[in-house]
Amino acid sequence: MILRGTFSKARGKGQLIKERYGLTIFIIVGYSLSLYLFLLYCRELFRYLTIDDYGEMLVLSDVQNYFYNFFFAGLAGLIGLSVGADSLLMRQFHLRQYVRYSITNDFSGLSWYAFYVLSKLALLYGVLGWSFESRETLNLFEDYWFLFPLILVVLFLNQWLKVRLFFKNSFTMMVKVSVGFILYTAIIAAIPFFDYKSFNNAVLKNTVSYNYQIDLPHSNVEMPIERWSLIKDIFIGFPKNKKTDSTVVITTGSLNPLSIDDLSKLLRESHQLLPEYVHDDFTVCVRGDKNTKLNSIKLIMNLVRENNIRYIHFMTSQRNGIKINIRPSFSELTSDTSIFHSSFHEYSETKASINVLEVKLSKDLIYVNDTLMDKTRFQRKLQSLIMVTKENYLIDFVGDENSSYENFIVIVDIIHSTIFNLRKEYANKELSKDYNYKYTHWEDRALHDTLSAMYPVHFDFLNEKELAYQNQVPKR
Repeated sequence: MILRGTFSKARGKGQLIKERYGLTIFIIVGYSLSLYLFLLYCRELFRYLTIDDYGEMLVLSDVQNYFYNFFFAGLAGLIGLSVGADSLLMRQFHLRQYVRYSITNDFSGLSWYAFYVLSKLALLYGVLGWSFESRETLNLFEDYWFLFPLILVVLFLNQWLKVRLFFKNSFTMMVKVSVGFILYTAIIAAIPFFDYKSFNNAVLKNTVSYNYQIDLPHSNVEMPIERWSLIKDIFIGFPKNKKTDSTVVITTGSLNPLSIDDLSKLLRESHQLLPEYVHDDFTVCVRGDKNTKLNSIKLIMNLVRENNIRYIHFMTSQRNGIKINIRPSFSELTSDTSIFHSSFHEYSETKASINVLEVKLSKDLIYVNDTLMDKTRFQRKLQSLIMVTKENYLIDFVGDENSSYENFIVIVDIIHSTIFNLRKEYANKELSKDYNYKYTHWEDRALHDTLSAMYPVHFDFLNEKELAYQNQVPKR
């Protein structure tokens, strides 16, 4: 701890070695600039390490880039200031070595401790935040931006508690140093030492998101992908080169649009390459732009069913989405031997004895049994139906070609969230257990099977042939 009496004489006279001013400024600028460049390099290295299986990585906006630059420059500047203050103030006093060490520690100790702690937190955030789902929910810039300037203010005031001992008018000097420090930090942060945009382009130029606009729709239900080795990603987006306004279909490993035949061949080959015992678990992940017309989604679903694939996962974030079961053999409408799903033909035979809720999306408007409804009313209607009928119901969905993929996801999201909430409510009240649709099937399979049997998801996306066939079946 610095004792005011130790320097009272020097402070009273205000005498410092002015010849060391230039050297001190050189030390402050050189030290802080070197540390700042090192921090920038570490940030870019961290961004490079965030590259995932799709070639995507963390991309900062211009505002985010300058914000972090300012923080790094401020942190480096404060550490440089502590080193410069030690050089300027400590050399002119003939003190014992242990006293000088104590003073130096007072000047720079907290800054280095803060640097050490922040480095550990950055490492922890890099390992955990970008290895698991928290990378999509934890946004330091949006949620905790105020911590960064607060850290700089605390460290600066800690520095000034020591430096002020050497000046007569400490408040005036503090204002001058504060203004100089802010200007220096702002200028350094604005200098483009690293061309992060060129770095982004070099890394991302061969990725789907760089060449195609794919703005995923939002959903409240976030079902994670269970086995990444058993999926095939299909992207539906708009080319950014503006050569066409229509959507195109692409897949991982290639940026060239796929034709219908190529996509069907790709799905068939991907499915056949898997061992037979996991064939029924193969899943097609659709990552489509929310403005995609529903006609493109119908096309993908028809190809999925033609190739006898049982599951399709509509992605609403990088790692989560809504997974639905696909009924097989739609084209021939014959019985199927799958132990997991009955065919549409088989299931249609039972429709005369169950409650059918016909949901239609026409020009992005929701019709339920030919009655126009908003989202809230549709959810209440669905909830009351399922609570009364339990598993004895069916939702038939029909969408026109011009409706949007985003509104289709809205309907699917309402259906799943309603059913999951009913399962959770029943588990809490009747079974005194907790239910989470993301993890319960892993943690408590018996509970999951019980709730799924009581509140199943009976949802069919009908195509033209199935719709024509259904019209021949008498309704209840």
